[in-house]
Amino acid sequence: AAVGPGGPGWDQAATQAGGEVWAVAATLLPSGSGASYRLVVGTAAGWVDRGPIPASSIGQVATDGQGTGWVVGVGQLFRTRDGGANWEGVVGAPAPGNVAETLGMLGADELIVGGGALQRTGDGGATWSTLLAQPVMATDGTWVVSGSPERLVVSRQSAGIVQNTGEIE
Repeated sequence: AAVGPGGPGWDQAATQAGGEVWAVAATLLPSGSGASYRLVVGTAAGWVDRGPIPASSIGQVATDGQGTGWVVGVGQLFRTRDGGANWEGVVGAPAPGNVAETLGMLGADELIVGGGALQRTGDGGATWSTLLAQPVMATDGTWVVSGSPERLVVSRQSAGIVQNTGEIE
């Protein structure tokens, strides 16, 4: 369990890049329904609370280790360019319901998100293209798991091309 400024909570998501660990700490709201989120960044020098993340749902976090980061939750996508001090909702992001809780960061302005489909932006979220038009359960930006619980499809994404590498039934 994590303990933050709002009291006891839990570690919601974490990622590592460039000598930094970005962790999202969640604290239950006083109503008992929902959570508030904070970014905590760890380096060899210790941990620093970078402040709140204005999302109502977070499933995954990604960073390039140089100050740019993304968080994704059901129907929402946020980006920071200053190490988590400020967050902005990404205008032009895939429509709510199409963003699930999976993402893969390919570069500061390149991101892959999964949900109702696998979608990619190369310009910081201004425009999006659909790489795979089927439900995506997980991605790290390179590997993609899609399909259904009865039939999983494992694919590899490279340069905007998704190639099926195998199926599990």
